[in-house]
Amino acid sequence: MSGDKLCKHYTTLPAVDILKAVFFSLNSGHMGENIILYNNQNVKGVSAAGRPRTLSAFESFLLTLVRLRRSYDIEHLSYLFEISEGSVTNVVTT
Repeated sequence: MSGDKLCKHYTTLPAVDILKAVFFSLNSGHMGENIILYNNQNVKGVSAAGRPRTLSAFESFLLTLVRLRRSYDIEHLSYLFEISEGSVTNVVTT
């Protein structure tokens, strides 16, 4: 299967170039630094940094699209992306 066919299968976007264009139009930053997490506690305007993210912003975006399109459970996504189930949960709940 070609990259574009896999992209359509997993995300519904017709081509990898379109997937990348949509991602870059969101301007999330290289490691997601422009993303404001819903559960991030701000204290006097400074957010808590916490541990570094396991996945890049693009990988998190891709994981979310795959979850929405294919409805894979947390365990399967954990296997596909080679991360812990807790990391998958953190990505899909933000």
